[in-house]
Amino acid sequence: MSTSHQSHSTDGHDSAELHAQFEAEIRVAGITVSNTDREPLFHLWAEHRPIRERLQAAGVELAEEPSFTQKPARSGGGVS
Repeated sequence: MSTSHQSHSTDGHDSAELHAQFEAEIRVAGITVSNTDREPLFHLWAEHRPIRERLQAAGVELAEEPSFTQKPARSGGGVS
């Protein structure tokens, strides 16, 4: 990957710092990532950091989707 793309995707942050944050987020999420997928996933994660930071700064709260046990039953939606 070219250096210009890397500097764009890291958005001025140190690459080692970004890799450490990426690894920490993977650990916290409990995700297992293969060595083959780790770098491509890191680059996707790094490219989307500015968008996530803007959304966090804007205070956008996503409505949590209720689980199927919390949704009211629809008439005619089940076995009768």
